[in-house]
Amino acid sequence: MNQLMRILLALAVIITSPFINGCSKSSDSVSGELPTLRIGYIFSDHSLLSMVAAHQSEQFRGSGAYLETVTPREVYRLIGSNGDPVANIEMVVTNSGGEAANMLAQNQLDLSMFSVTVVMSGRDRNVPIKVLGPAHLEGNSIVFHRDTGVEDWDTLQDFIRQSNEPVRIGYISPTSSATVIIKTALTMNGISFTEDADDRNAEALLVNLRSTSNFMTALSSGQVHGWIGPSPFPMVAEHQGVGRIALDSSELPPDGYFVDFPCCAVVAREAILEQSPEAIRTYLELLRHTADFVNNNRDDAARIISEWIGVPEEAARRSTVYYTVTPTDGWLRGTEVLYNFLNDSGHFEGPMKGLEFEQVQSEIFDFRFIENL
Repeated sequence: MNQLMRILLALAVIITSPFINGCSKSSDSVSGELPTLRIGYIFSDHSLLSMVAAHQSEQFRGSGAYLETVTPREVYRLIGSNGDPVANIEMVVTNSGGEAANMLAQNQLDLSMFSVTVVMSGRDRNVPIKVLGPAHLEGNSIVFHRDTGVEDWDTLQDFIRQSNEPVRIGYISPTSSATVIIKTALTMNGISFTEDADDRNAEALLVNLRSTSNFMTALSSGQVHGWIGPSPFPMVAEHQGVGRIALDSSELPPDGYFVDFPCCAVVAREAILEQSPEAIRTYLELLRHTADFVNNNRDDAARIISEWIGVPEEAARRSTVYYTVTPTDGWLRGTEVLYNFLNDSGHFEGPMKGLEFEQVQSEIFDFRFIENL
């Protein structure tokens, strides 16, 4: 009898294990099986909300939606504010917004955080993804090597004007918000630029550094005079004594133009929005009160991002990023600036091409899940 009982118990574990450990499906099931949301994030504090929500996990119990840890940094269970399990969560590291967008298109991710401009480019190629809301406001800075003497807009402009060669400014992705910001700022302030290394007539040469991991080396080696990039990397450059933050993107002229400017947003593939709406809404609720926690507990947030991605805590503490999943007027105006820049520069070749911003908003945004949060 004991042997029979052991066999029956073993069979029970095998049969029920998918429900205990989570499932690989990304849709709600009539059997009551929890859906799984595969959440992508990048090693930058622009994805801080996802990392803090996971790091705090059960500590957010009582604040609304929270996560139960199954495997730290990898697998969690999303619990609703009523205490009921809503979804399994799998966290996936991605190297860039472009990679995350491709993974969403290939049904390898369900939700991620990356640049609004990457979403626009994806929609132009009929990639079925939508922006659910911002992940933060601003968060990009211009860093120059200390030897250049660049420390604000006036000294940056003087350095460019007085140089005998194009001033080399790095970026990490052709379609990132930071890249569009620097191109727009240079254009609006009458500074010519090129991406052709053989063009010696332009005042600035924009260099694709392809990854944040190349920032410090490119600056210290002289490959570039400076770069524009997301926090906390500008703060790390100063902490290491490699560079100096000349100005935040919000300080670029014209005055006030880049305030609340969009960068990374919460992005989901369209199919998951219809398959698992409760899971999506609950996760956004979690991100909303995580944003409140981060904005009000900067030292804790710095410690978490330091532990999670390995940047110095002192550098992370200097971040000025404001976190929210609610669009502001400035954020919405900034998305229009981004679209118009890409459109006017001939970036679009598909259905996003040649339209007014009002005509493409429904292609880019789906704000129904952040309503009443």
